[in-house]
Amino acid sequence: TWSIWHKRDSAASQSWGTEIQLTDTGVNYNPVALTVGSDVWLFWTSRRGDNWDIWHKRYSAASGSWGNDIQLTTDSGNDYGPAAVTVGGDVWLFWSSPRSGTWAIWHKRYSAASGSWGNDIQLTNTGRDDTPVVLTVGTNVWLFWMSQRGGNSNIWHKRYSAASQSWGTEIQLTDTGANGMLVALSVGADVWLFWVSRRDGDRDNNTIWHKRYSAASQSWGTEIQLTDTGVNYNPVALTVGSDVWLFWTSFRGDNWNIWHKQLLGFI
Repeated sequence: TWSIWHKRDSAASQSWGTEIQLTDTGVNYNPVALTVGSDVWLFWTSRRGDNWDIWHKRYSAASGSWGNDIQLTTDSGNDYGPAAVTVGGDVWLFWSSPRSGTWAIWHKRYSAASGSWGNDIQLTNTGRDDTPVVLTVGTNVWLFWMSQRGGNSNIWHKRYSAASQSWGTEIQLTDTGANGMLVALSVGADVWLFWVSRRDGDRDNNTIWHKRYSAASQSWGTEIQLTDTGVNYNPVALTVGSDVWLFWTSFRGDNWNIWHKQLLGFI
């Protein structure tokens, strides 16, 4: 069976520990983890019976152990691809589901005050919406997802304002080619997006693209092509000191390999 596994790197010993199996029931994939205080919360997609649902478990720093598997979605429709973020002391969870008759982005929140999860809330209802990506920018929540609305898959976006306690309108961020594998990153006060795009219909010409939101101008910049060689997939980005590091998978020649580039001294 497909299971979620885990291992840790110890800063004290500067070495990796043993592999630990965290699930042993059903078909499990798409793990997403985040820290909540000193604990670790894990979310994933699991099929146990007839449906795909979002499941969850927590690692307690106090006890040094993992808790039980907890099922977070129970609708008769399937639920896929969790994304999660901490907002204050709470946890906000996002996923995609066709349960309403069309693929949409759904959401629920864990309240630290009550120690419980709220109801499932549908956030989109147009086109085929899936693959949510979420991050916090200041006290607000920024949500991105892929949507097919009349053709190719494009990146869409909406924001939750802590001041008004409401979601804003949906904004389309790309309109060229077929787009996917989105990564969002906070860089100082700005937001950077990286994704894979196919812009000539050729499956052997997937490239990594990028655009930035400027907090100073409160606007999105133009799209920038970052690769022009090989077949490129699965970008991952992070900040390291004042630099931005980008990693991705690329087929160049006869092999798939990991590639990397840096933007130095930006932050």
